[in-house]
Amino acid sequence: MRPLVITCAAICTLSCGGPDPCVGPRIEPPPVRESASGPRACLATTDLDAILSRALADARFDEVIDLGRDEPSTCAVDRSCGRIARTPSVDVAVIAFPPGCPPAFANALLSSDTGGVKLARFDPDRLDVRGVRYRKWDQAAWDGAPRRFNASDDLVPPAHDAADGAVDFVSPYPASNFKLLVAVKLLELVDRGVVLLERRFEHEGREREVGAWLADMITWSDDDSTEALVRLLHELGFASTIDATFERLGLTTLQMKDTSASTGRGWHPGHIHMTAWDTARLLWLLDPDAPAPTWLAPDGAPVDTGFLTSDSRRRLTALLGDQAFHALDTPDHCRAPLGTPGIPARVPERWAPSDGAPSGCNATADVTFAHKTGLTLNFGSDAGIVRGIAGRARRHYVIAFFSNLGHRYADADQVAGNGPCRDEGICYTRRIARLAGTVDAAIAEASGDR
Repeated sequence: MRPLVITCAAICTLSCGGPDPCVGPRIEPPPVRESASGPRACLATTDLDAILSRALADARFDEVIDLGRDEPSTCAVDRSCGRIARTPSVDVAVIAFPPGCPPAFANALLSSDTGGVKLARFDPDRLDVRGVRYRKWDQAAWDGAPRRFNASDDLVPPAHDAADGAVDFVSPYPASNFKLLVAVKLLELVDRGVVLLERRFEHEGREREVGAWLADMITWSDDDSTEALVRLLHELGFASTIDATFERLGLTTLQMKDTSASTGRGWHPGHIHMTAWDTARLLWLLDPDAPAPTWLAPDGAPVDTGFLTSDSRRRLTALLGDQAFHALDTPDHCRAPLGTPGIPARVPERWAPSDGAPSGCNATADVTFAHKTGLTLNFGSDAGIVRGIAGRARRHYVIAFFSNLGHRYADADQVAGNGPCRDEGICYTRRIARLAGTVDAAIAEASGDR
């Protein structure tokens, strides 16, 4: 079955972009499925377009407070913080698998270049983005005057429609989300017998099994573990082939360049890239319970859904499900802190604080969330697979979020007086979780969970 083609025909007012933004292929009415309460229309791609656009607009990321370029910041103390200077770059994608229905998907972008919410268009066969010209991140340009782009700024060669209504979008650095790319490449080599997870590898005076380095890199984003595995990829001669691995799958914006063979570091904006749409499609490929995707790879053949074995896919999604950090989900969702709950996901018991709060909140959790987060001063991201908990919910979807909203940015009430930004030292805007909570609630409704 071919995936549905997304157009913006039903939501012209949401700024799809281009000289004639709402012209596209005709979409048939969504099929109808039976449910306990009677016939129910499937979630259509146009529905998901509208959900994502509304959630992104309602998040009002243009109202976050900039704590300043210095770390740690003093403006929360002297109250010199001000609103963000211009619209941040936000890239969010969702692929939903409603029960009994075909997949639905959408990708929305927001930046000072898009002129409001921009809905991506997709090639009907390759399912890559059309109408967007991805540009490399330049932090100096963000902090300074708006830049003028040239061909060297392109993240990938522009598509055939780049001059036909395409908008520029400067793709935020993915922060620690790039560790997902390292894990995928490593497990591909495991599947090929090039490396064993039981192999012991030394880094900075510590010798551990490769599988142990992998687990810590994913579950609690350990940088030392990431350095060790990047060094191992260099030692095996495969660090330079990471981009080709994802390009073969049609995921051309997933890139990791110029890392150090001696230290395993060299993780810099402008050299490591991930877009929300290609990350969401990677998670679709990794999800062992999702219907098989059918887009065409660059060579014209169906995408290789078996590029990792089922064992490796389940190993990786299990590690993602043991995530220690949060952005799109909120660990104390049952207490709805300040009215901004995110995805109501179960929290792994190993990360429960001493007061046991997540254990109590898990009693009301609807879903599991197998995901990878990323947070630095200037960038914030989260991407993963949401699954309903048996007996509580049926929804199932992938969500990916990338932004330049790191812990440099917070909400007004977080920096007022002795707010959490001053008390805890690091925080990030709760608007990220709010966006995810809005999307989750809408998909839950469409899936019959509410």
